[in-house]
Amino acid sequence: MAKYRAILFDLFGTVALLDPEKLPLFEWNGQTTRSTLGALRRLYAQQVPDVPFSQFFTALTHVARELGEERALRLREVSCVQRFLLTLIRAGLAESSATRCLAEELAVAHAEFPRASVCKV
Repeated sequence: MAKYRAILFDLFGTVALLDPEKLPLFEWNGQTTRSTLGALRRLYAQQVPDVPFSQFFTALTHVARELGEERALRLREVSCVQRFLLTLIRAGLAESSATRCLAEELAVAHAEFPRASVCKV
């Protein structure tokens, strides 16, 4: 019998399913979608009034695409905090403890929609 040192579980899309219909509506450039970006926009605007949300949104789009390509190639996932930190730096914020703290706050705000998840059993 084979012995295993570890068992890995993929959470989202395998154990927990996301129900997009339960996400809040987000309006951007005349289009409405369901996303956590509305909460992120409010938090970002409060914390970073000098850098437009459009820069954050553009950076997030690019970072998400790049990390998705990296995940497909190397089969490695990047934490939500790291994704937001990369996004904030790409949007023009300095790499600092304050920026890392904001990345952590954005990750918490992004994850505060548990009602959008339906766990499989």
